[in-house]
Amino acid sequence: MKARWGILALVLATTPLVAGRSSAEPGAPAQTQKVTLAIPNTQCGRCVATLTGSLKKVPGVQNVTDFTPESKSVVVDMNSDQASVQKLAQAVADTPGLHGKPYEAMLLLRVEDLGNADTRKKIDDALKGVKGVDAAMVVDEKTGIIGVKFTKLEAAGEPGANLDPILQALQAAGVKASAYTPSAPAAKP
Repeated sequence: MKARWGILALVLATTPLVAGRSSAEPGAPAQTQKVTLAIPNTQCGRCVATLTGSLKKVPGVQNVTDFTPESKSVVVDMNSDQASVQKLAQAVADTPGLHGKPYEAMLLLRVEDLGNADTRKKIDDALKGVKGVDAAMVVDEKTGIIGVKFTKLEAAGEPGANLDPILQALQAAGVKASAYTPSAPAAKP
């Protein structure tokens, strides 16, 4: 029995894992990422239903939650080997607007020290080097939230920009950033 536990400990200690995914084994379970997209032109329940349907059609999307006309943002769980945040933004942009305005989606990130002008310059400079990223804008300086906008995908099979390279570019520039996930509402007494 002790030998089995020793072998298990050895296997676990020597197997490289990246967010639940083994890079040592081809065919290992895919990495799931949770991203939040702001969709400012969301106006009603029909918008939510239509855009939710569009996002669920993107291969690799596993779940679409926390989307209301009031929140104007959506949380998407996706397999990052199949889907990219740029593909999600493209699916939103390709959805015909229901109220005469086109839809647009931005990836939301939380950034430390966003009020600092040097931090904003670092963000702009870092994201210029990420293929598929168009620009970043401050969404809420007080809470450190930025929105990352994407260029249009040129070809249907193009993989598109994803969360990890965006965060890595920001980190390399000295910016502390992470995926933004809205906090759950407080429980009512």
